[in-house]
Amino acid sequence: MVTDEEMAKRLMRKLSRYGVKDGPTTVEVGEALHSLGAIARDLKDSRPLQEAEGIITYVIDKHNDVPTPPEVLEGAVKGAAALGTERAGLALNRLVQTTTPDYVACEALKGISKTIPKSSSDGREKMVAGLQRALKHPSGSVRALAAEYLGEHGEKEHAIHLATLSLHAPEEHVRNSAKNALAELAKRHGISKRDARNSLQKALGTRPSPSLVKRQEETMSFVERQIRD
Repeated sequence: MVTDEEMAKRLMRKLSRYGVKDGPTTVEVGEALHSLGAIARDLKDSRPLQEAEGIITYVIDKHNDVPTPPEVLEGAVKGAAALGTERAGLALNRLVQTTTPDYVACEALKGISKTIPKSSSDGREKMVAGLQRALKHPSGSVRALAAEYLGEHGEKEHAIHLATLSLHAPEEHVRNSAKNALAELAKRHGISKRDARNSLQKALGTRPSPSLVKRQEETMSFVERQIRD
């Protein structure tokens, strides 16, 4: 019977042949990176775990410096998410701030959300800050997902950022995600209706249009229904 340690070593040997004649294809490399993360997560020996972690995070961190096929990068991101270590989570956090396909950034956010609860206070703080920065990502899909996870993992001070997104995002699905996240954040931290209303009022800005005022009122009505003072 092949042990997880032996399987991890086989996958790393396979990855070491990438780019040589008769080596694995980019699809096979992506699959190997994903499998490596899933297997290494449960390894009892720390050395192969650290080696796997190093390979996966290297691919993620170097993707803008070294031409990386999308399937390879996606495999590394899924591998990091499966691995679930703080080092892997921080690599995913850095990735979201770079130029990367939207669907890969979304996979990275999913991995970050899974990793945050298992991380140190410093790692958690960095990843939550990354979620906040992702609220300004060019992709609406990424912003919507970042808002959702910020509602799950953020602190009271993030209410203003979610309130701003819930009012000013051009896409309806992003506004809805931010609205739901604001309600979730308020429930988690015991934010009062008054404080939630203040955040939305600040987010409204000066000289808002009638349509924006209406949106703010609708958002506040929704959030208030979710909050118990």
